[in-house]
Amino acid sequence: MLGPVFIPCPNCFARCDGCRGYGLFPADFQCLGCLVEDLIRQGLAPVFCPTCCGVVDLIRMHTPPEVNFHVLHHH
Repeated sequence: MLGPVFIPCPNCFARCDGCRGYGLFPADFQCLGCLVEDLIRQGLAPVFCPTCCGVVDLIRMHTPPEVNFHVLHHH
């Protein structure tokens, strides 16, 4: 679902207080909008940590919206 992810190095960065360091940062996306759009196509809504913006959860959507809100990047 998220594919390969980055996690912050605990030796280089302090642990995020918002998610206790559980936030994941997907590696295969050019921008946040591309990630959100891809997940919505799969029927998932990402939940982001309000402090570090890492993905902390995915919520299954009952009906994926038919909206293309991010069209700047084409893969």
